[in-house]
Amino acid sequence: MAKFEIKMIFKKSADIQALYTEIESICKKSHIHMLNSIDNYILVGSDDISLFAPAYIRLQYSTLLKKSLLDATWKDMHGEHSCRAELMEPV
Repeated sequence: MAKFEIKMIFKKSADIQALYTEIESICKKSHIHMLNSIDNYILVGSDDISLFAPAYIRLQYSTLLKKSLLDATWKDMHGEHSCRAELMEPV
């Protein structure tokens, strides 16, 4: 497990392969890791906040993600926090 993680849950009707490809690209650009992907959820994370923060911002710019996101949870040393509203905000 990473120190900083986001678990994203998507609609069952979503194109999960397209989402996986887009999120994998964001992870590579940000040098963070895709930790898990099962069915309609994807977990990404990093031990370094200076790498994780840019990935979080890049996720906010993903229109594909916004079309299909049902829920998102941010996990850090203080616990778990909902972050769906922040990811869904217009940029």
